[in-house]
This record gives sequence, structure tokens and C-alpha cells, in this order.
Amino acid sequence: MDGISRRRLEFALKHIVATEWARFETLASSYMADEFPNLRVLAGTGDKGRDSILWRPASEASIVIQYSISSDWARKIKDTGKTVRKNFPAAHMLIYVTNQEIGPRADSVVTDIRSEHGLFLDVRDATWFTSRIHRSTATEAAAEEFAAPIVDPLLAESGLINRNAEDLSTSEARAAVLFLSMQWEDESRNKGLTKLSFEALVKAVLRHTDNENRMSLEQICSAVRNIVPDASDEDVNKYTVSALGRLSGRAIRHWKQDEQHCLAFEERERLTTGLLELELLDADLATELSAVLQRVASSTGTSLETDTQQDVISVIRTTMESLLMQRGEAFVRGITHANVAMFASEEVLTIATQKYDVQSERLAAASVTPGLIASCVESVLVRPSSSTQRYMRALADAYTLFAFLRQTPDVQGTMWKLFGRSRIWLDTSAILPLLAEMLLEPDQRSYTRTLRISHKAGMRLFVTQGVIEELYHHILIARHCQHLGPEWRNRTPFLYAAYLWSGRASDGFRAWTVEFMGERFPKDDIAAFLADAAGIKLRTLHEEVDKAPDEFRWAVERHWETIHLGRRQAADSSRDVDVAMQLARHDTENFLGILMARAAEDRARSIGYEHWWLTLDRRAYQAAREIAEAEGVEAFDSPVMSYDFLIDYAALGPNRSRISKAEERLLPLMLDMALLNQVPEDIVEVAESTRSEMEEFSERRIRREIRDRLDMARLRQGRIASGGFEVIEKDLRNALVESNTA
Repeated sequence: MDGISRRRLEFALKHIVATEWARFETLASSYMADEFPNLRVLAGTGDKGRDSILWRPASEASIVIQYSISSDWARKIKDTGKTVRKNFPAAHMLIYVTNQEIGPRADSVVTDIRSEHGLFLDVRDATWFTSRIHRSTATEAAAEEFAAPIVDPLLAESGLINRNAEDLSTSEARAAVLFLSMQWEDESRNKGLTKLSFEALVKAVLRHTDNENRMSLEQICSAVRNIVPDASDEDVNKYTVSALGRLSGRAIRHWKQDEQHCLAFEERERLTTGLLELELLDADLATELSAVLQRVASSTGTSLETDTQQDVISVIRTTMESLLMQRGEAFVRGITHANVAMFASEEVLTIATQKYDVQSERLAAASVTPGLIASCVESVLVRPSSSTQRYMRALADAYTLFAFLRQTPDVQGTMWKLFGRSRIWLDTSAILPLLAEMLLEPDQRSYTRTLRISHKAGMRLFVTQGVIEELYHHILIARHCQHLGPEWRNRTPFLYAAYLWSGRASDGFRAWTVEFMGERFPKDDIAAFLADAAGIKLRTLHEEVDKAPDEFRWAVERHWETIHLGRRQAADSSRDVDVAMQLARHDTENFLGILMARAAEDRARSIGYEHWWLTLDRRAYQAAREIAEAEGVEAFDSPVMSYDFLIDYAALGPNRSRISKAEERLLPLMLDMALLNQVPEDIVEVAESTRSEMEEFSERRIRREIRDRLDMARLRQGRIASGGFEVIEKDLRNALVESNTA
């Protein structure tokens, strides 16, 4: 119970409000009484509120004590220092007791109070309270007396359950998602998804029960059926009864004579602790959203009143949760239709606009736009804090499991049938992030981490020789761009743009690319890097392509030739045409080769496919439909897979037991974003001129200034709604802006 008590106290200290100040005063006095048994109120402090009262031990004239729950603790301490020095000249020590988390941030204030007022400052913050909770029976009792009125109501039905998953229509469905996220966090990676899911649903249904308030078997089954109404009653009843049988004697008490059930006392306590943990993570999320909102609002010159900030944070939160829910639903649609090409992330701006419209009049009056909300959502999901990453990862997986349950209750069986084995080919757009992420610290390499975890989970990853050729030429072109400098007239190659965005000096670019490609055997070097970075192996699809009927092969070839020639409409040189035709051949090999490999799969063993093509090329997602319509061939399933789908599959797939809970928590929340920040057209000029202007400064300062100026240049160019490969640039630029500060 030690951990539970500490977390309850921690939660209560974070959530106490000004009107409950007397509770904090009682708690602080109880703790201080262990050290100073006889505290008395000092006179002459004025009546500016309860936290203006000063205390002193009866026998210690040199000590003055202040209790305060002010969030502006630095100002409060400094004001108190002045008051103490003026009114109590004999005092030499000020003990400041607060519910805030301060820690080493008080160091400068300690110095100021000492130098300005001759007082030694002793700050006792939230950590001081939680670390001393078991110092005596008095502190234990005081902590629980303080926490109970604050914690328990917030964990009731009107608390966290109703603040999450607002897109779900009933509190029972919202509770189900919350309990799924707790079950997902707690359970072994070896437990089947169907068992895990129905145990969570049963606990959610029984959450209000005890020995005096039980539910019958029929009531429980009926409640679970109401949560997942689209599944067959027979299946839901079967899995519900099975879950009850597994949980009876442990988490559930069972009265066999009348088939009634309730949660065991220990399980209620455990679930309360789980809810408390989620509340603390939710509080951390609220703090992070507030900080992100202030940063984004400041960058756009938007000034927000306190009340408006809370309204905006509410819209940011609902947008973020709706996005994760819709992604989960899209994943399940792709699974159940055996066609992952149907999966695509909803645009953040679209969802933000939908949520914004509910409060549009008030928000518009404060100059808040859907774009500002989308920027905040994007910032949080693409690069979250560690606590937000853990919290939202669990919720994202819970939304996906819930979407599964509404489609088919046999979650585990469906996953095995569809994806018992997977062979995934990556195109150039899916590979380039791995190279660019070498500019980041290891813990910031989201694309690399996703592929490594996927490989560890049993997915076999491949590239064709054509992709190696494209990567080779991209690096050569990027090197040539760097060599020409201002004379380069085309768009800055992606890899060189990423390098410049990191703030590094351009003359080091060629040396940096040697990490992937040497001089003697450059293509072999690239293949070796991919194998080392994420277990990606080189394998041709030529034999599979040769098996395709001529008419179908020609149709696929024409489609990709049209796309690549269309992308080079402004080019009139034969070399540009040759490049377009070469790229078309590479895409044809991947697209057609995978389709032909599928034709050889054992379809009796699986209702899904083993072979997939991972790409960020937007046109690839429409290719199957466009080829069928334009060429008059029979409709066929697309071979395309997205990074978003890969992330969800790694987290929930049949081989998830191969990756640890800690690794799963690190899977990115968002990669394939639909909002893109444009690369400044003058990226090279900005980077070089900034470095020239600041040559007398440290390398750290120069890199930071380059990143800041490039970011401002991007903002001046505005934002465009986009997707596909270009999205990598935004994610990487955001990461590079925040990395390599040393």
C-alpha cells in the first residue's frame, strides 16, 4: 500500500484548488509538528489570504514558516522574504512549505533571499511531503485525510472516464476504452488480445460492484453486448463467460448458487490505483498541452486569456483523441477488408476544424484558428514528453482494440489469420528517413525505431536493387548540390536539406554521407547500412514480375510511367525522361512483384496477405484503383502499407510478445501526418549567411540560430495540406530543430 498512498498524496497535491487551502494548512501543520511540536501564528502579516499567514515554532525565534499553494512560488517567496526581514528582524531562516514541485529550480531564489534579506531559505515542496508520508502514524493519517476528499471524487464516474474518448456516445463505451488501456498496460505481452480485451470489458462493467451490489451473469453479458453491439450475441456471450471464468477467484467474486458476480476488494483497490496513475498522466498531459499552446500562440502572435486557453486546450485534447480513434478504426477497416491501402491518417486540420466548429464563435473572437489547434496537436503527437508518450500510446492501442471488438470479437484469431507472417518491401521514400535520422540522437529516431521493432516482432524487411540505385543517386545529387552551392538551381535534395536544417556546416556534408556510402563499393555500403540499421535485406522481385500476364504488366508499367513523367513535365531533356522511366521500372517491380508473390501464397491458410509494399508516395495508395479503372482490368487489392499501419501492427500483431512492454511504449504516436511545413526555398542561402554572420560564436550557438531562422522562413511561407513522402521532411525538421544543441 506504500506506493498507493504516495501516489494518492501526489495526485491530491497537484489537484488542490485555492478554495481548499485549509486542507493544505492542516496537512502542512501535521508534517511540521513532527519537527516543531508547538507552532504559533505570527502577528502583523496582514490579511491578504490564508497563505499570507506566517508561523513560528514557540521556542525558535529565528525560524519563520510559510505555507503556500501559489503556483507563482518564486514571487511568493521573494515577497515573503521582504515581509519577514521587515517585521521579524530576529529571523534567520525561512521555511517555505508548498504543494508545488520545485526541486533545483529554487536554487537561484535561495541565493537571492540570502543576499537580499540575509535569510536562509529551506524549500519543502511536494516531494518533501510524498517522501515522508510514512514518517509516523500522524503523517500517514494526515496524508490520507488530505487526499481522500480530493482524489476519490475525481476517480468517480464524473472524472477521467467522461473526460476521455468524447467521440464515444455512452459512458459505458468510454469506460471500456479506459479499462482497455489499463489492461493493456498491466497484462503480459503473451496474453491473447481477445482474452485481454474481454477481461477489460468485464471489469469495466463490474466497476461499481461490491459484496452488497452484485450483477447477474445475464446483466454482465447484456452490458458487454451493449458496448459492442455490432458483434454477434453468441460470440460476445461466449467470450464474456470465458473471461468471467478466468477472473473468478482472483479479480472477481462469484456466487455460484445464483450466478452473481462482483469485483473483489483487492481488484477494486488495484483498479483505483490504475485510475489514479492515469489521472496523474492526464494531469501531465494537460500541463504539456498548456506549454505547447503558449509556444505555438507566441510564434503566431496570438494572445490568449486564461479562460480562452482552457477552451483551446479542451479542443486540442478532443482533436488528438479523435485522431487516434479514427486511426484505430482505419487500421481495423484495413485488417478486416484485407486491404491496408484503405488505411490513411485523417488530416489533423480536418479533425481540428470539426472540433473547432463547436466553439468557433468564442475561439474566433480570440483569434484562435483551426490551424493553431492542429499545430498544437501535431507538436504533441510527433514529439511528446515521456509521460504523454506512455499515456497516449496506451490510449491509442485501446482505441484500436475497441474498434476491433466492434467489428469482430475474436481479435487474436483475426490478427493471426491476416498477419501470421509478413514480408515487407520498402521503397526509397520509406528508407530516406533512416539516413536523415542519423543526424539525431538515438532516442529521437522514430522511423528507425519503428522498423527495428517491426523487424524484432518477426516482420521480414526487404529492398530491391532499384531502391539501392535510387538511394545511391540521391546521395550523389545531394553531394553535387552541396558542391555547387549558390549555383544549384533545382530543389534542394531531401537529405542535404535535412543536413542543413540540423545547423551543421555545409562543407561537412560529404564526410557525413560516408556513413552510408563509401567510394569503392557505394551500393554495397548502402545495403550494409540498411541491414545494420533495421535488418533490411536486399532481394529482387524480377522473377515474380516475369510471371505476370503481359497485358497486366503493361498496364502497371504505363501507370507508373505516366506518374513519373507527369512529375517532370517541365523537364525537356532526354536525361530527365530516362530518370522518369527508370523510377517507373523500380516502382513497377515493387508493385507488380508483390502482387505476383501474393498469387503464390497459400490462401487456404490465411485470409490476408504476407507480402506488402511500404511507401510514403501518395500516388501509390490510389494506384490499384486507378489502374483498374483506366485499363479496364478486374479490381484487385492494393499491395501498399503505410507507416501508421506498421506501427499499429507492431504493437498489436500476433508476434507482439517478441517485443517488450518498454519497446512497445516507444512506438511513435504519429508519423504519417497530413500537415506539412514547406522547406524554405532559400534554405541554403539562409544556412550559409547565418553561419557567416555568426562565425565568432560557438558551434552550438550557430547551429541553434540556423535552425531558428530556417524555422521562421518556413513559417513565413505558410502551411499546406499534404501527405506522402514530403511528410518526412516536416517530422525530421522538427526533430532537428530540437536536437544537436551541444
